[in-house]
Amino acid sequence: MINLPIDFSMNPNDDVSVVIPVFEAANFITDTLETVATQTTLPLEVVIVDDGSQDNTCDVIELFSKANPQIKIRLLREAHCGPGNARNAGVNAAKGSWIAFLDSDDLWHSNKLEQMAVAHQTNPEANILCHNEIHRRFDNTDSVTDYSIGFRSDDSVSTQLFKCNRFSTSAVVCRRDMILACGGFDSTLPNAQDYELWLRMSPGMKVLFVKDVLGVYVSRSGNISSGKAWRRYKNVVRVLHRHRKFVTLVAYAKILMRLSVVYIYYGTIQTFKNPTRTIKVEI
Repeated sequence: MINLPIDFSMNPNDDVSVVIPVFEAANFITDTLETVATQTTLPLEVVIVDDGSQDNTCDVIELFSKANPQIKIRLLREAHCGPGNARNAGVNAAKGSWIAFLDSDDLWHSNKLEQMAVAHQTNPEANILCHNEIHRRFDNTDSVTDYSIGFRSDDSVSTQLFKCNRFSTSAVVCRRDMILACGGFDSTLPNAQDYELWLRMSPGMKVLFVKDVLGVYVSRSGNISSGKAWRRYKNVVRVLHRHRKFVTLVAYAKILMRLSVVYIYYGTIQTFKNPTRTIKVEI
């Protein structure tokens, strides 16, 4: 159990670090950074961690930084070790008390950080917040994803999160000290690293779902977290097995069965960047 004080505040100007892992993102990172640089309330800093890109991603970022002096951008260069390692490097280097994650191809609405701070002011006990998003698919069609559907504040966060990953990484703002206390992302996992971290953090979570749609989650072939469906399935099962203590044995078996059915059905369809956060596996 993680015990954290509840008398903290969120002020994007001096307390929020944006962490962005990038890998060969030269063609789209500018669009993503534009949505941060045009926030109605700017963050303390933007920490971008390059995961060993071989294209001109770093050059594009440096040019953007020079053209946008209103926002502090710190570019870290790492060997290619995957998104979990890159996010960990960003969290470790961050100076803010709060971390707002953003994938290199996702987008924020201009009032995202302002609205998250407002929401936290009315719920100051929360230590992790998640807003709703637009899901932009490969065919450029959009739909709204409400991550709070079915969530009960009077029920165990761990149990509910085990049954269904309710967090989208680019929609999450959470306490930096909570991430560090749990050891950060498990970089040994090829994918589902975010889901595994949320489960590990869940006993100490005080969750606030913000109903506003404040971002766009973009499905893109070959992004930093993508992989074949069956590899993702294998890793999700590995994550669930690791945290099976959160549910009964019967519930665990039912969840695995339903997850298997979902992946058999979707196994050849590369529609989702991370099926664990869009496919509901309820018992």
